Amino acid sequence: MTSPGISLSTFGLDDQAQAIALLGEGFPHVRLDVWRAGFQRLRETPPPGSSDAIGCFLNQAGSVKGLSLAISRSPASERETASTTNLSSWYIAPPMRHRALWMLQNMTTDPGRIYTDLSPTTTVARLIQLVGFRLISSQTLLIPTPALASLRSPLPSVVPTSQTLDATDDGSLRSTLQDHLDLGCKVIGLEDGSRVQPLVFAIKRRAKLIRTVQLIYTGSVPALLKNMCAISNYFLRRGVMLIEAQVPDDAVFDFGCVPYFKRRYAKGSYPKGVVDQLYSESVYFRFD
Repeated sequence: MTSPGISLSTFGLDDQAQAIALLGEGFPHVRLDVWRAGFQRLRETPPPGSSDAIGCFLNQAGSVKGLSLAISRSPASERETASTTNLSSWYIAPPMRHRALWMLQNMTTDPGRIYTDLSPTTTVARLIQLVGFRLISSQTLLIPTPALASLRSPLPSVVPTSQTLDATDDGSLRSTLQDHLDLGCKVIGLEDGSRVQPLVFAIKRRAKLIRTVQLIYTGSVPALLKNMCAISNYFLRRGVMLIEAQVPDDAVFDFGCVPYFKRRYAKGSYPKGVVDQLYSESVYFRFD
């Protein structure tokens, strides 16, 4: 992909030193060891169906002037049909920022693929909408587990990790769940009769103090919200004080929480009623 004087090229883990230097320039508030740790997780547990490429460089006259991480994966379950690419950590040196839209257009050309951006700045949010991204959520709930854990919750019950894996007949999804366990996530399930719906959470600390889990995957947001009391009880007993959950703007819930504004976008056939941040920046880089 070229334009007079500029080009795009993919980069892989072998190019991480150059990528980290540019990321350090663009995101000085992020420690360099955060990038190194994320690239190491990518090396140890790569997404399914991924190539060696983990992002794109913007080049001018043989010099790298910008980059974006682009973590791609094949469908993570047998129900999915489209591959997904999560774009993040986009930075272009100031003299080349007039090429930002060109770069974005050329990074998102596959009509059969889902592209996501889970943490765009205000400027990036405006740009990605120009190339077909749509808002999938603008709110995240901060749910205090002590406030909900004491409330009575109807079935289904929370299923521990080993039983959730055993109950997952979908081989691709079971492999995905195991990968996220290997990446340090928490996998549990919601039992509803003979069916178990898996949930994936990333473990983090808010303000470097408060033990928190961030929702990474659910196949049913309504089921998640309906059973938040049982989920809160499960996590409180394990020392987790907050649950952070992205939900659609029209989601219905009847429990106390603190909503806050955080936009997430997708291009392509991103499904409704789900949260899918599998194999994304949220898992590999764990920005607090």
